Amino acid sequence: EISACLVGSEMCIRDRSKAAVIVIAAGINDITRGKADQVLPAYRHALKSAPEAVPIIISKILPVSESKLRLSGVSREITKVNLGLDELCTGDPNTHCLDAGQKLANSAGQLDKRYHLGDGLHLNAAGNAIWLEQLESLINKVIATRFNTERDFQDG
Repeated sequence: EISACLVGSEMCIRDRSKAAVIVIAAGINDITRGKADQVLPAYRHALKSAPEAVPIIISKILPVSESKLRLSGVSREITKVNLGLDELCTGDPNTHCLDAGQKLANSAGQLDKRYHLGDGLHLNAAGNAIWLEQLESLINKVIATRFNTERDFQDG
């Protein structure tokens, strides 16, 4: 599902060239359907089709509570995908990774019960507040850096 949206990202984003920042956030549908190997290629395609001048923030896939989902191995697959997302972000100075999962996970690396709706997957208001706070902070940092770089270039 997300892979299809990322590959067909032209349909998901109206006018990317006017964006201050592009944020890509995905869930675990492809992972739970046995298609984890399709997630990173879909991200790569989305990054290639994005305007070069617009910074991109990739929100790493958030942790889940496997016991609540009654699915084993999902966290392991999420970790693999997130490591791949780190590599994508490292390879491009215009691409940034948001890792809000660190603040949402318990000591076992699972989605803390304080932050989901009881299903082990969907964030509740407290979880969304943490994710949005982390996202807003990174967006502000990216925009400030971009503005300072553009100003330095114009002044230079």
